[in-house]
Amino acid sequence: MTVVGSAAHRIRPAALGWPIAAVLAVAGLTALGWLAIGGGTTDQAEIARTLRESALTVESHAAAMERTGDLILTRARALPRSPAVDEALSYGEHLRSDAGMLRALSRSLSEAAAVTLFDPVHRSRPDVAAISARWEHLRADGRATAEHGRLMIQYARSVGPALSSLAILSAAELAELERGASTMVDAGDRAIAAAGALSSTVDQMQRWLGRY
Repeated sequence: MTVVGSAAHRIRPAALGWPIAAVLAVAGLTALGWLAIGGGTTDQAEIARTLRESALTVESHAAAMERTGDLILTRARALPRSPAVDEALSYGEHLRSDAGMLRALSRSLSEAAAVTLFDPVHRSRPDVAAISARWEHLRADGRATAEHGRLMIQYARSVGPALSSLAILSAAELAELERGASTMVDAGDRAIAAAGALSSTVDQMQRWLGRY
């Protein structure tokens, strides 16, 4: 069985440390022509709602991973040491470690929702480069979320039989972990789609501004 605590599989939210203020501050006085033609048709409120839901999904999964990690560690430590038990301990530590990273990712998605609702593209004199970079960070966060979910599904299926044989996790507990990972994939894919829609709005504005 593969040890799953590898640093290569750690998620790295692209937008961590990106301050909302830096994005909100890009708004000055409006490109009146852009507003006059009603630039962009993206439903900012709907996208913000989607991002908030994704953030909540990630936060919920983080809490579930932390609980499961604690449960695995408690039960595995009560068993005689063996390679299988050692791997179970590594898996439990991996879940706890990634829970913290997922919480950071959840905060990043929440920040993206706040920026989206502020709708910087339709504010005056928007810094197009800064806004475009923000949505690229969002796209990367979405990919990290979805990829994490896929990895966790693989982990649950690969480590699951050993955990069950050691009576560390029941079949129902493993199934719940896999369902939570599946929701992560969905949340990540929705964040990627949201980033695409927001980027399209920025592209429309750039094309319009390029005419003048």
